[in-house]
Amino acid sequence: MPQYDGSSCTHPCSHARAHTHYDTANTAGVLAPLEADVAAGRVFLMAATLRPETMYGQTNAWALPDGRYGVFKGLNGELYIMTARSALNLSYQERTPKRGEPECVLELTGQDLMGAPVAAPNCPHERIHVLPLLTILTNKGTGIVTSVPSDSPDDYTALQVRAEL
Repeated sequence: MPQYDGSSCTHPCSHARAHTHYDTANTAGVLAPLEADVAAGRVFLMAATLRPETMYGQTNAWALPDGRYGVFKGLNGELYIMTARSALNLSYQERTPKRGEPECVLELTGQDLMGAPVAAPNCPHERIHVLPLLTILTNKGTGIVTSVPSDSPDDYTALQVRAEL
C-alpha cells in the first residue's frame, strides 16, 4: 500500500479549505470504481475549515451517514468527495474543469464513507477515519467536517460518546 507523506503534499488548498487524501485500504463495495485513482493519490475527501491551524490536531473526519455526497472531477485528474452544493461552489472558484458545471462521476451516501481511512496532511497520525455525526449540515461547507477534540468541546464529547458505544 502506498504511504502518504504529508510533508510532500502539493495540493493547491486555500487557507479556508482542507483536504485529506483518500487511502487505498477502503475501496471495496461502492468505492471500488475509484481504486486506481485512490492508489494514484488523486482522490480527496474535501473538508472545509475556517481554522487551518487546527489541522495539526485531527483525530478523525465526520460525515453525515444519511447525507448525499458525490465524487466530482477536479483539475489535473483529481477527484473530490463532497456534497453537490459545495462542488458547484468550487466550480465557480475555477477548481473544476467546467465553470458552473461540476461533473459527478459517482454518487455516495455518508454511510459509504463510514470507517474509510484517510491520510490527513499536517496530522501526526498515519491515518484517520471517517465517523458518523448526525449534526452536520450539508447545505453549509462541504458536508465533511474534521474532528479536533483539543480545540472543540463538541468533537471531544462526540468521541467520548462513540467510545462508550
